[in-house]
Amino acid sequence: MIEHEGYEHGFSIMVSIKDTGPGNQGKVPMYRWLLDDGTPAGPATEFGFYGGQYYDLKFPKVDALYDPDNERVIVAVSFMWRLLQEPPPNDVWNVDVIFLYWDVSQFESYPIPEHDGDFIHPGLVQRNQWGHDIAFNPRNAEAFLVFSTETSAPIGPYRLMYRVYSETILNNWSYIGPYYAASPSLIGNHWLPSVDVGLLNMHDPNDPQCPYPAWPIDFVGVAFTFKAPDQPYKVAFNYWAPSVDGYGHQTVNTDVLVNPYVDLSLNYGLPCLDIAPNNTVPHYYALTWVHETEEDHLYDVWLGDNFNNDMRRLADLGCPGRQRILPSVACHYSGLYGEKAVSVSVYEDPVEGDPSGSFQPAAVFYSISYDVMDDWHRVQAGYDAVYGPWNCFNVAYMDSGIATSIVLNLSNEYYIGFADSVTTTVNPPTTVYAAWGDTIP
Repeated sequence: MIEHEGYEHGFSIMVSIKDTGPGNQGKVPMYRWLLDDGTPAGPATEFGFYGGQYYDLKFPKVDALYDPDNERVIVAVSFMWRLLQEPPPNDVWNVDVIFLYWDVSQFESYPIPEHDGDFIHPGLVQRNQWGHDIAFNPRNAEAFLVFSTETSAPIGPYRLMYRVYSETILNNWSYIGPYYAASPSLIGNHWLPSVDVGLLNMHDPNDPQCPYPAWPIDFVGVAFTFKAPDQPYKVAFNYWAPSVDGYGHQTVNTDVLVNPYVDLSLNYGLPCLDIAPNNTVPHYYALTWVHETEEDHLYDVWLGDNFNNDMRRLADLGCPGRQRILPSVACHYSGLYGEKAVSVSVYEDPVEGDPSGSFQPAAVFYSISYDVMDDWHRVQAGYDAVYGPWNCFNVAYMDSGIATSIVLNLSNEYYIGFADSVTTTVNPPTTVYAAWGDTIP
């Protein structure tokens, strides 16, 4: 979500993948700008140089940034791709990034014109890269790409890596890495990361060896799904401060999230992390994830934060048995010592108990400051139903691009992006939507 003083609207950008022909004949990435009143600001536009019949693409991730020094908007898009009809080892999945940019004057009229762009191609790799996320540091425009990559580890070969992108000259990007984004000593597969960058105070006054100062500095936070041999799926995390820990391998703060309120022999994972806007004081983050329950076909969404240092099950008191999956979280703009709150989006099955195989996107407001939660409400957009069933925690075959994605403007109104299916096998998704609204009670 991009805001600019003097403009009537803020802007959000939505990214998707388009089939170029019948069957698996290649795909192209597309973007579309949206005004923060629920209306489009331009047509769906193809970007990148990918030829229709040569490349298979999926799972786009996007972040946007206003650059006041150069009066422009920068958009970073990461995505998975592979060459079609290639023999091994060239048939593996790779992760690339494209940077798009506009002069801010181009946002004064609609439709917003097409972009300029810079494509970053690290080259073919010989092992799969699977699942990824990208986030800007809003203070210096560095972009952090985190992704799972296949290694030579004999047990659980997928580990978490990252690259850092920066401009060497204006509109010309380069990168360093890859480096470990979580300790490779956490034995098991590291899947489907969520990354964010922002100001946090992570000083521990009880630890005389704590390297972090007692004031906010820029931190990179990563949460991911972790699977050790003969163990359930779990949420794991890592964080580091580039100004203190540097830009190399980051392993020290890697740990597994422990929820004291649930049975940890059950699966939990698919986290989404959001660090509050930098003008929010005190600084905080929020994390959502899915937790399996003891009831068949029932999954809960949980939220944790470092403001209360506690965890909360996000369930309606009147409808505790509804299945809620694939969450996304966005911290509210609250300014100086305002109420700390989040909006959370999910898919929910409207039928309590066993899943009907038909989902609806829903959203909820939760006040972290006062531990007050509103009722879940269904979002409105021009669709009939989101097809299921959900293939729970089958991460190796899950396209997490189908997860909901929520962003907020300065008035804490949302766009929620979602697909028309939560399965990539029975009824694969064919359309993506964006729903406009708010969760404010």
